[in-house]
Amino acid sequence: NHHLSRHGGALQRAQPIVEPDRIVAMAKRADCRSVAFTYNEPTVFIEYAIDIARLARAAGLGTVLVSNGFISSAARAALYPLIDAANIDVKGFSEDFYSSLCGGSLAPVLESCRYFKREVGGHLEITNLLIPNRNDSTEMIQALLDWMADAVGRETPIHFSAYRPMGGFTEPPTPPATVHRAVAMARAKGFTRVLAGNV
Repeated sequence: NHHLSRHGGALQRAQPIVEPDRIVAMAKRADCRSVAFTYNEPTVFIEYAIDIARLARAAGLGTVLVSNGFISSAARAALYPLIDAANIDVKGFSEDFYSSLCGGSLAPVLESCRYFKREVGGHLEITNLLIPNRNDSTEMIQALLDWMADAVGRETPIHFSAYRPMGGFTEPPTPPATVHRAVAMARAKGFTRVLAGNV
């Protein structure tokens, strides 16, 4: 989705602002059951997402969040209770990985997962994009699974997705065998909803 969140240097044509009540009205007219905040990181437009989520809830619509989970505790407390289901990316299970590749930290992401599952009580799914030689080691996958089993439970769906070179990354794509190995590891550890993606 890098083409949606980044521009190629030239200014893109500005899109008209769609007011939150109009988003909800369009969803109702289209017989949608929910409104999803996805493709661009929702915390970038958090005030807009909160306004839409409040109106969606009042109109009987569900709310879905797809996020990198890197959010302050105050923003998390404002947004997450308005969300019914979330898919949070845990991009790798080490602070070194997050620091070098993401320019961030793992700890707030893990807290977002735990908070949404345990404090909000929403439906949580976790996605782990496996990048060759970066976050696909047996040890890193096992550490993620150990944390999940303890913090959010083995019933939490886990998606292991294959990486494809794009958005400035040039590492070779993830071999399907790597994804299947991660899936097998999760199933062996007792996870009940394990999915393979991009294979």
